[in-house]
Amino acid sequence: MPPMSQETRDDSVKFIVRQFLHEGLSLVWLLVTIVGFILTVFAIYSWTLKHNPRLLVIAALMATVSAMGLYVVRRT
Repeated sequence: MPPMSQETRDDSVKFIVRQFLHEGLSLVWLLVTIVGFILTVFAIYSWTLKHNPRLLVIAALMATVSAMGLYVVRRT
């Protein structure tokens, strides 16, 4: 196997780092989506028990975060 030039080696390292970051960010968004969904369900459940409008606002925000996370995960 012929030795790699410095430029080829640099391109390989950049590619590996880029792939690692891409996969890592997808995993983070997936976790954000799951946690956001769980918190949404919990906030809605708490709202039905206590009828606190603040909990409904929190549920709406968590649902938005979950939707963003699903969009990002599906796009990547």
